[in-house]
Amino acid sequence: MPSYGVVEAALYLRLPSSTLRAWIGRQSGFEPLIFPAREKPITLSFINLVEGYVLASIRRKYRVSMNKIRKGLDFITKNYPSQNPLAEKNFETDGLYLFLREADFVYNIPREHGQIIPEEIN
Repeated sequence: MPSYGVVEAALYLRLPSSTLRAWIGRQSGFEPLIFPAREKPITLSFINLVEGYVLASIRRKYRVSMNKIRKGLDFITKNYPSQNPLAEKNFETDGLYLFLREADFVYNIPREHGQIIPEEIN
């Protein structure tokens, strides 16, 4: 159930509201990374807050570039349709690249077509 305004959600996420507005595509020149649960008035759900938290963590702690994140999310939405990929998918990072763990594979998702990285299965 959508119940958070942009300013309130930004406070919970410890982000400037302008950053969150950009991430939901409400600033000119920015494509959305998070799709609000309700458009009019713009209201975010708890799942949207989880997506914001994941995105903020990837940016703050690991400093993965927005370009790599956008490419990664483009790859995911084309290959693994999801309304809330940042909350529903298993992301990993080494600080340079963003990876998606899906079944028994790890994909380097900023790469075009998502490069598969072999991994030993225990």
